[in-house]
Amino acid sequence: MPVPHEITIAVDPAVEAALAKWLTESGTILHFDRWITPGLSGALLATVVLNTPGRAAVGLIMKICPPGKVTGKEAQRHAEALEASPAFAATHLVTQPVEPIRGSRGWSIMFQEVAGGSLRTIRPLSAIQGVDLAQVTATVVRSVLLDWNPTPSTQPVTAVDFFRDLLGSRIDKGGPMDQLAEQMAYGSDPGSPAPLWVTGRTGNVVPNALAWTSTDSWPEAASNERLMVVVGHAHGDLHANNILIPQKPLPNPSGYRLIDLSAYAGDAPLVRDPGHLLLSMLMDEVADLGDLKRQAVSEFLLDPSLERSDYLQVSGLLELIKAVTEVGDQFASQLGLLDHWQDQAQLALAANALMFAARLPDVSMKQWCFELACEALGRFCTTQGVEAPDEAPSASLLGAQEPAPFDAVRAFEALAVACADWSATHTTILVVDSARLTPESQAKISSLRWRVVVDLNSSTDINGGWAASLGLPGDRRLVTMGQDPLFGRSSTVWLAGGRSQRHGPHRPRVRTPTVALPASPFRCPGH
Repeated sequence: MPVPHEITIAVDPAVEAALAKWLTESGTILHFDRWITPGLSGALLATVVLNTPGRAAVGLIMKICPPGKVTGKEAQRHAEALEASPAFAATHLVTQPVEPIRGSRGWSIMFQEVAGGSLRTIRPLSAIQGVDLAQVTATVVRSVLLDWNPTPSTQPVTAVDFFRDLLGSRIDKGGPMDQLAEQMAYGSDPGSPAPLWVTGRTGNVVPNALAWTSTDSWPEAASNERLMVVVGHAHGDLHANNILIPQKPLPNPSGYRLIDLSAYAGDAPLVRDPGHLLLSMLMDEVADLGDLKRQAVSEFLLDPSLERSDYLQVSGLLELIKAVTEVGDQFASQLGLLDHWQDQAQLALAANALMFAARLPDVSMKQWCFELACEALGRFCTTQGVEAPDEAPSASLLGAQEPAPFDAVRAFEALAVACADWSATHTTILVVDSARLTPESQAKISSLRWRVVVDLNSSTDINGGWAASLGLPGDRRLVTMGQDPLFGRSSTVWLAGGRSQRHGPHRPRVRTPTVALPASPFRCPGH
């Protein structure tokens, strides 16, 4: 039987040949319906209808899996998951009505049932909106831990081995961890070797998570610590696109289905899936946050029991973190293994954060994930009584902007709040020396809607605050020597308060009373 043209033009010749052979031998006619959005593995997905002699026509998802250590084993591992837990599989997995088709060079073709019989009434968790996402996610995580693992077991594993096992082949020579290490710089010398300890942005001296993936020089108190690792059935790559939620019309999380089981194992650390899912759901949200809010999320991930007013600004994310963490803690408490579970959770947070640091393209988010991994390892070491050295070099990814100290970031946040509600009858004026700010801080300040900026930086029009505002939305007008400022209702007048390289000295024409903010290199005046 011929392979439909829509498939032939889109797949590798090895796939076409294997599919054509199977269709001929089985007498099956395959009708192509449409391609659907693929996942992150590089597999091709399509809805098709199989017409096999003696059987009713059936609509299925056809998944064409490329060669690879993980993707090439998906059909086998999916079958293992179905066989190992029939009751759970009947409710929360999808069946494979047709045996997988093996092609040459490692290609394979899978056919899976359409969960619920319809693609219109089921959505990935990542697309769920307008509901209590924290509770929906917690319902899924609780079921993955409890329903899939009614009788979990334990394996005693040293902390070092556990940390490295979570990272798997990613720590192999030339793998993702080595590639990430090549992008790191320590202290002021980009060529410095990787130290065991680094100074984080918070000022804490913490383990260098990258160095600890390979070194055998872990402190004795940490390297000899044996964890009672809770093991059982686990997805292995759980994220919000691998969880399908029925909607009829409201989401029904208890009817969820798991897909993409290429990393499934029946004896995997159970702490891995909740942590990976949580970070996967946070990444896009955290990427849109400022420095202070990112730090709030980091601190809450490290210790969800914290309560501070800073966290109210990102309460939706924190509710998600708390809900998922509480489900894991409750699961472990029932086993009498809460302390071991929480130690495992810190190491899993470090390992999962390193995974995201290696795969994300955004340098600032790679840096955030790396720092989170180091802080998580630091929390584990503190629990084990490991003392950090008094000093250690800083660590940053090549190309990442040097972060501002958190006291300056907090001052900026206060500045933004204090000056956010200006109107036609309220003038907001900034007096600033942009030469004392990083380019990132200059851009942030320039993006706010000031009426007047008095910049004490003599190079403001060359590489200072006004130059940083170029390309940003809004009308900003640099007033130079001999020009009269024209004040508009929707424009920012930028006055050079010092000596301009091109225009000489200029005296501001506006008297500006100032209100100082603590720990800030700038002031926020208003009248």
